[in-house]
Amino acid sequence: MSKKNILDIKGICFSAIPEHIERIFKKKDILFPKILVHDSLPLYCIAGQKFFFYKSHSKKEIVGEGTIKSLSMLTYNQFLSKLSDSFITKKELENYVNNRYDKRIISFKISNLFYYKKPIKLDYYITMGGKYITNKEYYKWFHKNK
Repeated sequence: MSKKNILDIKGICFSAIPEHIERIFKKKDILFPKILVHDSLPLYCIAGQKFFFYKSHSKKEIVGEGTIKSLSMLTYNQFLSKLSDSFITKKELENYVNNRYDKRIISFKISNLFYYKKPIKLDYYITMGGKYITNKEYYKWFHKNK
């Protein structure tokens, strides 16, 4: 995809550690926090798209998905006030922020969480920066063995 078109994007994928993955899929809706290098929302990410969960420390697998209901930029204290809607503890949030309290947190409100019975095996790793997933790539995941 040489020039990104938001209509070509199925969603965005970020990694989560295994113990968070377990907690994420026990809830109906979650807030997923992400601190990025740039203090802005992902350019090609909008409500209604998919949010894919890449299990870090795994064998290059996407283990589930959800639908992005909304995304917003929050301060540390704003996210902390909504922590009960998340899957992480206050201590884990503090460790994640790691003294970057001045950085804003992208808060993804995700619903319709779905854990795949069979994880999607990838030929590459998803970095902490995340990855856009195109409609073409998403289609290949579910049709490559047919």
